[in-house]
Amino acid sequence: MCIHFSIYASDTYYNSFDISGNYYFKVNHYVSKGFLYSFIHDIHTLNVDKPHGYNKTFYTNIENKKISPKETSEIVTPHIIMVMGEAFSDISENENINFKGYSDPLKNFKSLSNEDNSIIGHIIVPNFGGGTSDTEFDVLTGCSTRFVDNPLSSYSFIRKSFDAMPLILDNIGYDSIAIHPGYSWFYNRINVYNYFGFDKTLFLEDSFDPVTQNKGMYINETATIDTIISEFENHIATSDNPLFSFCVTIQNHGPYEEKYLFDRRNFNSDIEMTDQQISILGNYFEGLKDADRELGRLTDYFRESNEPVIVVYFGDHLPGFSNGMEIFELLDYDISLDGTKEEYLNTYKTPFLIWQNDSAKELIDLKQASENINLPEDMTISSNFLGTYLMNLLNFDYLSPLWKFSNGLMEHIPIITEYFYKTYYGVITEELPDYELNYINTFKGWTYYKLFDEE
Repeated sequence: MCIHFSIYASDTYYNSFDISGNYYFKVNHYVSKGFLYSFIHDIHTLNVDKPHGYNKTFYTNIENKKISPKETSEIVTPHIIMVMGEAFSDISENENINFKGYSDPLKNFKSLSNEDNSIIGHIIVPNFGGGTSDTEFDVLTGCSTRFVDNPLSSYSFIRKSFDAMPLILDNIGYDSIAIHPGYSWFYNRINVYNYFGFDKTLFLEDSFDPVTQNKGMYINETATIDTIISEFENHIATSDNPLFSFCVTIQNHGPYEEKYLFDRRNFNSDIEMTDQQISILGNYFEGLKDADRELGRLTDYFRESNEPVIVVYFGDHLPGFSNGMEIFELLDYDISLDGTKEEYLNTYKTPFLIWQNDSAKELIDLKQASENINLPEDMTISSNFLGTYLMNLLNFDYLSPLWKFSNGLMEHIPIITEYFYKTYYGVITEELPDYELNYINTFKGWTYYKLFDEE
């Protein structure tokens, strides 16, 4: 029994063994470390304790009060194209970096940000340098990975139908598709996307060709955006229903040193940098530039469309560099896991853009709708609020009691971490009044209920 709860339960001991093959493919862990040992270890890691004061009946009663679609009033249903860009960030915006003589890697994002049809801001995501599926989970479900007290991905705990955006939007007539140009087994997306209610899924194995479409070891941005557009065209040709399309890009996944095998510099800096640092940052900017170019192409395509379309684009996490925080420290980024609370938040901060074409604006003006929602001046929110915020803008949040509750909480406490909070007024605090703390605890319990107790 002692060995069971010490050796078998130890993450340090488990992680000390080498893995043959892809580290993130769970089967490789079982093959490399042995089935019995890996299985017993996973029994320990899959345990998530109930939040203090948790009451299943409380949440069951709330969920039973859902509004039926037949009770809904007049609604507008534009197509929604949601794209999560791999390591998409605005770290190119740094006083020690400029792109004079080169191409600004965020040229299109900046241009779109200044349009009247756009809402921009930042999200505080669950992880730094990785953990893509946790940001997916937050945005698509309205629940928070930060409330799942376990080192495993939040996707590891989804084993049944889950009230995510595609499943709920189905109630008002939406069709849905998930596009991921990576392996279907990665983070168990092949099953999770099904549990989330996606009608159709496209993965590397069935829809992409690494031989002709790879750039920097992963399916390139152009092929990914081509797929979004072609699937949209196929949808409007075969269905009168609105479409919810969710896509994850992966081209600019690390490592970045010599990733794109080019030997030219693509940025300027007055700070002296080593060849390795220049290579890492320059290759990252090369991929960022590709993502930005394809974002511009995607919005240009929908700009000319008579179909009402909303595009939501956001980053999953900041890039993780092979030399750790060295580049961030060298260029004096306001980023640190061990610094101030603001520096801590900046370590998890990525940009988001919500853009609509003119056809969608004729149905509903999102920027005007945003004026009725109280968000902080810097438009920074936790990632679990992004999806529900969009639903609020579209007057869809009534479809889910959790979405409705989430949006109310967001207007008071837009940033929630495991350690502290940031209020609407910009106050960072570890303590909240009892009534606000009760809201947080309710939200925490709701995440547990959705994952483990909802029938």
